[in-house]
Amino acid sequence: MNYSLEDLVLLNAEHFIAINKPANLVVNRSKTVKSITIQDLVLKSNILNLSKNINESKYIKDLKTIYSEFLSRGGIVHRLDKDTSGVLLIAKDVFGFYVLKKQFLKRKVKKIYHAVVWGDFIKFLGEKDYVLVNLPIARNPKNRKKFAIVGSGRDALTKVFPQNPLGKKNLNFVGTLEDNKFSFIKAVPKTGRTHQIRVHLKALNHEILGDSIYQGRQQQRFSKKYNFNLMLHAYSLRFKLLDKLFKIKADYPEEFTKNVQKINWSLQK
Repeated sequence: MNYSLEDLVLLNAEHFIAINKPANLVVNRSKTVKSITIQDLVLKSNILNLSKNINESKYIKDLKTIYSEFLSRGGIVHRLDKDTSGVLLIAKDVFGFYVLKKQFLKRKVKKIYHAVVWGDFIKFLGEKDYVLVNLPIARNPKNRKKFAIVGSGRDALTKVFPQNPLGKKNLNFVGTLEDNKFSFIKAVPKTGRTHQIRVHLKALNHEILGDSIYQGRQQQRFSKKYNFNLMLHAYSLRFKLLDKLFKIKADYPEEFTKNVQKINWSLQK
């Protein structure tokens, strides 16, 4: 499918834009990626202000290093996995890149993801309102393409809540398809490790439906049968820039919505 950056924009602010990233689109360029990336779309769009001499530059420590990173990343402040859709921030200038990157590093950006996971998450919760997963993550020593819970890994924290499917409060949190149960959840990661939500949910034995990396073999076959892709969506970001509070939400992609609707969630009693 052909994309233009303009078609994906959720918000066009002074120092950044927010886009609704489609699934199956890689964020950053690399030698191993042959397909078009978000970074390619950014460079085609001419939204970047490449000047170092904007008024706010005087507030940036080590401007040379930050400017170099701004150029090499095409203004892209953070990342989403290829198969994850949702809100992505792109700085339009070096100041926006500096401030937003700082917000992410200091864990001041509130990130909310929505997902469909295997199993009955309500039963797993018991009397609790949410689960806090505090498990360190590193590359899987047995498979370098994957990440895993590793004692010597980097700290990683995720809160997981039950969530009404597609925001429809009359539907149950837990649904069924064939003889399998699925839950719609909200994940709020405090840290930003690669594959963090996917790895943490696997550690809870509630793998994300359609996850081609972390599902088991039977789950893979089921996902293929029903054409489920990775059911993970970066739903919203909340942060401050120049004392202004931004709350940005991304609508669910059409395919995500259709896949959720394949599951019988039933009506709440």
